[in-house]
Amino acid sequence: MKFLKKITKEKTASPVFIKIGSLLVAIILWVYVISGKTSEATFKIPITYQNLSSNLIVSEISHNFVNVVISGKANMVKSVESKDFRAIIDFKDAEAGIVKKIPVQLIKINVPENINVSTQKIEATVSLENIVYK
Repeated sequence: MKFLKKITKEKTASPVFIKIGSLLVAIILWVYVISGKTSEATFKIPITYQNLSSNLIVSEISHNFVNVVISGKANMVKSVESKDFRAIIDFKDAEAGIVKKIPVQLIKINVPENINVSTQKIEATVSLENIVYK
C-alpha cells in the first residue's frame, strides 16, 4: 500500500503525466463539443405532378421548386441529401381553365427523425389547360 502511494505521488508530480492528462482532457472536451454542434442545410426540391389527367397540361405554375431547410446535429445533417425529399402536387379532381392554389406535399425519404425540416412555399398557384390535338 505504501508503495502504491509513493508511485502515485511521483507520477502526479511528473510534467509528462500532467501533459498527458491535459491532452486527454482536451480530446474529451473536443469530442463533446463536436458531437453537440448543430448545422443547417438548404435544398431546392423540384415539384413533381401526380394524378394529372392525360388530356390536361400545366400551363402556368407559380414556382417549380420548394425550398427545404433542415437543421440538427452536424453529422446527421451531412447525411441528408436532396434525393431524400420529394415535393408532389396531386391533381386528383383537377379541372382545366381554373387558376387554383394547390398544396404541395413534402415527402421525407430516409430523413432521421431528429432532423428539423421546414419549408418556405408549401402551395403553388396552378393553371391547367386541355391538350388540343390537330
